[in-house]
Amino acid sequence: ALTQRSEVFASVGTTLTASAWKLPGVSERDAHALDLAVTAICDADWGSLRKDLVTDRAMAVSAYCSTSADPDYGRLVAIAKAGQDADAEALSKQLIQHIQEAAIKGVTQEQLERARLSELNDIERSFDSHESIARIVSGYEVAGDWRLMFWVRDLVKSVPLEEANAALKKWIVSTNRADVLLRHADKPAPLAISPPAPAASRVEGKEWPS
Repeated sequence: ALTQRSEVFASVGTTLTASAWKLPGVSERDAHALDLAVTAICDADWGSLRKDLVTDRAMAVSAYCSTSADPDYGRLVAIAKAGQDADAEALSKQLIQHIQEAAIKGVTQEQLERARLSELNDIERSFDSHESIARIVSGYEVAGDWRLMFWVRDLVKSVPLEEANAALKKWIVSTNRADVLLRHADKPAPLAISPPAPAASRVEGKEWPS
């Protein structure tokens, strides 16, 4: 498969690049192993993506990523925003490069344990609210069985470092990615296709050898 790419021009006063990697659905181990590992890249406080593109290199005013898991498939979505005069190509390249190189490198045991603790705390907090429990149970029912909520919690507690890094390397690759580049344009002018000329008008009065 080839990377899918779309380019959009609009009067938005900003430059935005986004990339998404398709992932397995909520009932697959890889989805949750990767979700834990990618925290080292995406976490708003200690993840590497924002630190690299925003804090260290000032290429973007914001950069973030997150995963989601639906019954059929999930996704990792990464977005970087900059001013309207920013180089969208360069920003997109660095966004993709950071995430894919981080996936190849993998995460450390310390990073995995930090992500694991955060995820388990989020799960426990979600059990404190009837509304939250109802929403979670409903989501897993759509995936086939509400008891998946306990399976996921057990998996988060036990997934080893090797499995988490293997999931990163397997799914965060260029052939599994789609990109969008949004560039500012004061007056975007879409190309208009005229009605086709009559075919006869193109050949009238012309002769060709047999």
